[in-house]
Amino acid sequence: MLATLALVVNNLDVLSGSSSQVVSSLPYLVLMVAFAGFMSAHFLRRLSPERYSRIGQMVETL
Repeated sequence: MLATLALVVNNLDVLSGSSSQVVSSLPYLVLMVAFAGFMSAHFLRRLSPERYSRIGQMVETL
């Protein structure tokens, strides 16, 4: 799976048909958003455990 991800990231310009800076920065943008989500969840868990526990309950009711 990691090898496939590495191939996609290294050949993103070929897969997208463009070699623009926007396309080149997409993997880094995805990593930054994932890190921000992880940190938000971590701080929410530490600062407000009851709100953190309700996140899963909201998903189950949908």
